[in-house]
Amino acid sequence: TATTNNGNLVVNGNLALSYSYGNFTNNGNTCVNGSLILNESTSLTNNGSFIAGDLSAKSATSLTNNNLLTVKRDMTGSYTQKYFYPYFYQSNENAVLRVGRNFDWYSSGFCQITGGKVIFDGTEQQTVKELRCYDLEVTNPAGIKYLSYIHLYGEYKLNGNPVDSNNCCAYLHSGASFADDSNYGRLY
Repeated sequence: TATTNNGNLVVNGNLALSYSYGNFTNNGNTCVNGSLILNESTSLTNNGSFIAGDLSAKSATSLTNNNLLTVKRDMTGSYTQKYFYPYFYQSNENAVLRVGRNFDWYSSGFCQITGGKVIFDGTEQQTVKELRCYDLEVTNPAGIKYLSYIHLYGEYKLNGNPVDSNNCCAYLHSGASFADDSNYGRLY
């Protein structure tokens, strides 16, 4: 178990939380100049500003974002044991998740971004798979491409950037809205 308290932590390389209940709570500013790997049965709680290259989460992990989480490259979640999925929570309305490349989270309902915002801000087309979020914004001029159905509960803002529906669609749940006049692709 490790905690940062209003300080700065810079990791030049990869940071892997060990198997079997390795816990990390970030209350300051953390930068991982490599990959952040959440191994089985670990947890990360972000209350500050956290930046990582890639972020990968394995079975039975818990990732909670309460402030600003920036993933410069890919964000992936996977499982190795049935019923032990990686959990991602973002319920704070001020929380922001920024993704610089692709998002692929095995969710089956366990990727619960019920508040705050997800921003795709890369420079090349970004792929999106298994995303359930509240507010979604695309600032990437190359746009996004769906690799599965995505679920939106709040504001959807493309800023005129393209979306490739790829024979999938965005499900707009009760309360979802459009922030601009962009072409949103296939909707349901």
